Amino acid sequence: TDALYFLNCRELIAFRDLESAVPAGYQVGTAKLVLNQVFHRADGSGSMTTLDAYQALMPWDSETYWTSWGNGGIEAGYEGNKIGSIPFYADDQNAALAASEGGVAGDNATGSIDVIIDLDPQVVQSWIDDPSNNHGIVLRNPVGVNTSAYTMGGQNGPDDGGGNAPKLVLTQGAAAFSGTVQNGVDGYTGQENTHMNMGGWSYDDNLTDDPSDDLMGSYPGFDGPGMGPWSSEDDIDQVSSSYQFANGECRFRGINLIAFRSLDGEVPAGYQVDTATLVLNQTFHHSDGSYDTTLEVHEALMPWDSESYWLSWGNGGTDEGYEGIKMGSIPWNMEVQKASLEAAGGSLDIEIPLESSVIQGWLDDPSSNHGVVLRMPDCAYNSHSILGGQNGPDDGKGNAPKLVLTAAGAAVTSGAFTSVTAADGSLQIEFTGEASTDYQLQSSSDPVSGTWDNAGSAETSDGSGNISFSGQAGPSGMYRTVEQGEEQ
Repeated sequence: TDALYFLNCRELIAFRDLESAVPAGYQVGTAKLVLNQVFHRADGSGSMTTLDAYQALMPWDSETYWTSWGNGGIEAGYEGNKIGSIPFYADDQNAALAASEGGVAGDNATGSIDVIIDLDPQVVQSWIDDPSNNHGIVLRNPVGVNTSAYTMGGQNGPDDGGGNAPKLVLTQGAAAFSGTVQNGVDGYTGQENTHMNMGGWSYDDNLTDDPSDDLMGSYPGFDGPGMGPWSSEDDIDQVSSSYQFANGECRFRGINLIAFRSLDGEVPAGYQVDTATLVLNQTFHHSDGSYDTTLEVHEALMPWDSESYWLSWGNGGTDEGYEGIKMGSIPWNMEVQKASLEAAGGSLDIEIPLESSVIQGWLDDPSSNHGVVLRMPDCAYNSHSILGGQNGPDDGKGNAPKLVLTAAGAAVTSGAFTSVTAADGSLQIEFTGEASTDYQLQSSSDPVSGTWDNAGSAETSDGSGNISFSGQAGPSGMYRTVEQGEEQ
């Protein structure tokens, strides 16, 4: 922009067919626009300003000109969000060019420097996901600011007599979150579980340390003939989810601890949980009667690892402060489970919806993530069942437990208003942030004429100065034609 000649210039830059230049499923981590500047005039009249990149919203080609493209994009719907910006001062650019290799100083400095603008990676991602949206970038300085003249390389590079062609530099971000956290899926290995039990088919009936006076007939899965010392050596297979439950006499009890470690590293930053489901794969169930009970999931409040056992973990979590709220529960009946397992061919997925706020708490504060306690009510009669452990079929059991998450919808947010300008019979309001679907303006009096453009839906007014829009607003601002003398 040259304040003397009222010259308003802007450049349209597009990287066509971007989706074909990256692997399928590519996720953009960062995006940088690199421009090669070769000339800048600095005569002392340049203003401190910015070089801004905006998303172009309408198609164009090399034959497009000012009036054919919405008066240079000034009209509503042509220019979108500002997706990048850097400080840009004529004297500084002039000096940097002169200092570059082969540079020539002077009011009209020449040389070769790269001008790098960080771009919003979400916009670039949208071009890859939906190529029909890729209309490139509007590159410009703020309107009415004096920047003097400068030259940057065009699409043909030095063949244009200018610098190197613009380039878009991308780094790959994390793969899109599939919603499933399970050992062996997308490289995840953080799921862990262990079993703890007290008593058993061979149980310590007199609570002595001498196992020789215990009842004999150990059930498969126990490491010793009785619970005697109640140590880690007496626990069922550490990584399988095997269960022993009492016949109503509270003779023995079992729980499982299941954790999805480093869960916060598996989801995108800022992830908000909508729903959470624990999926367990059952491969065995013994039944000798029909008894109704429940399979419950409680929050674990204290740390544990594969070496934890009944006495070392608060008497199987029964001590105060070890077990938190019940996060989920499903009906459980031995006969029903056995029949369902047979009908499923010996491999049955069991889904337990969980309280999503607990999972969100683990993401927000990973130090609080001690996983869950899986158990049945005290003294429930269930007999014996086996669910897959952390190593999946390698344990000789079913598939590893998995946590299935869905994300909450993005919260509606309103950006900060950055400028209000009035000129040439129009009032323009610009704001930062994403386009909003619920926002309101307050004016000193009810509008007397005109409507807001680029607002997504027709305005409504309550007659007292509140102007509301219920549809999605365009991301670059709202425009309204006003009458001379109208109060705003």
